[in-house]
Amino acid sequence: MSAPLIHNINANNSAPWLSSVFDVINSEMSTARPGSFSIVDRMLETMLIEALRHRLQASSVGSASWLRALQDQRIGRVLHKIHFSPQENWTVARLAKVAGMSRSSFTTLFHTLTGRTPMEHLTRWRIQRAAHLLTDGQSRSVRETLEQVGYRSEAAFRRQFAAVFGQSPKAYQAGKRRQRPASKLDKTPRD
Repeated sequence: MSAPLIHNINANNSAPWLSSVFDVINSEMSTARPGSFSIVDRMLETMLIEALRHRLQASSVGSASWLRALQDQRIGRVLHKIHFSPQENWTVARLAKVAGMSRSSFTTLFHTLTGRTPMEHLTRWRIQRAAHLLTDGQSRSVRETLEQVGYRSEAAFRRQFAAVFGQSPKAYQAGKRRQRPASKLDKTPRD
């Protein structure tokens, strides 16, 4: 598991302009002038990009992470395919072809950059994506969800999901539903 993306800002930081950005954001939020929300939105976007840059630079010094892997063109293409098409019937051979590499070279490079084998990453991504789909408010069944993330076997899906989250997909879905606060749309009007 990689470290959380937290960037501690202090006076000795290599990006001293960040404290000025916080001052501008604070000023814009407190005055609420026309366009304030747009300015704050753009500044927060800039800060996020800078935080990601910092994380990429820090991770490129010998540590494995998917952020570091994105910097490699070949592995970046593979990650894009996995993340945007998890339902595909991916094999190491197919992923190596996307990367334009031999299977052994691809597997070695992928593991070096991410700290996982390609199939470990694919499995983890599918399960994380499934957890999101089960709790996004769309009331999907477990069967629909497992198909959307590329599983053919419900037993294999349930086993892998329980290995990651410590409970069945149905229990996870029910638990998240109970945690979600009811919105005004969830309530039926009284006559």
